[in-house]
Amino acid sequence: MLVCEFGGTSIIIVFCIWRITALIRSPNNHLTTKTRNMQINLFRALLIQTAVPILFSYIPLGAILVFPVVSGISLGAFGNLLQYSHYRCILRSFPHRSIPNR
Repeated sequence: MLVCEFGGTSIIIVFCIWRITALIRSPNNHLTTKTRNMQINLFRALLIQTAVPILFSYIPLGAILVFPVVSGISLGAFGNLLQYSHYRCILRSFPHRSIPNR
């Protein structure tokens, strides 16, 4: 069931990327060059926002969940530790800045 969920989500993500790219690059959408460039830049930001959870959440979680099925070795509490320590490393790697009050 989990494979179906991840697979279904992946198919929807790829389909949306394909359709949005086709619409932005289509000569029939009547966008000015400035607006088209802005849309492309916003779309790239959206792709990055999509890639980060996939790389840092879906793939590690999928690996931890699938490893015992494939290898026959149960990870037990070690699997939980791997998942939580993974998030702690990610959070430590981001620089923390305070937002100034306006």
